[in-house]
Amino acid sequence: MSGIENAKKMSKQEVLDKIAASGILEYGLHHETLSERIRMAEEEAQEERLELGVVAALNNADTDGVLLEVLKENPEKVTGGIAILGYALGTDKLSLHIPKSAAALADLVKDAAEAENVEIVIGLVNKRAEKGSVLMHMITAAGLSDVLEDSFEAGIYVSANGAELKKVACCLLYTSD
Repeated sequence: MSGIENAKKMSKQEVLDKIAASGILEYGLHHETLSERIRMAEEEAQEERLELGVVAALNNADTDGVLLEVLKENPEKVTGGIAILGYALGTDKLSLHIPKSAAALADLVKDAAEAENVEIVIGLVNKRAEKGSVLMHMITAAGLSDVLEDSFEAGIYVSANGAELKKVACCLLYTSD
């Protein structure tokens, strides 16, 4: 069963609790927990009276787009993670940003995005326009699907000298101790 199917069998709070218990970290440059990202976005949306949303993208630092391989290999994991968070937050403002340099990927992920009502946007994330949204890396979105499938393992993706992209297990989990 997919992560979004599992999520929809749970209450929204149960999904948020499962995310928190997983300790999943934002994959990108800022390594706070996804739960912390959610809290900050909820506060911002409430303070500024904005619609809460969920946005997944690459970080601007990923100039060669190597992490797009995860999206190519399993677009359902990425769009499913976006949909899971949208469900938990009670929002249908969901988007996946694909860099202009990889715009052809939009056709590859179109069906997965449509199945989860995720809008595909070509280009960089405009952080001002997305205020009040949870901004997360595509890898975090894929990991979130794994969290709800009870198959999440912390790790980083590596590719040396153009070799195949691989996930390597590591201990990048948040603990309160």
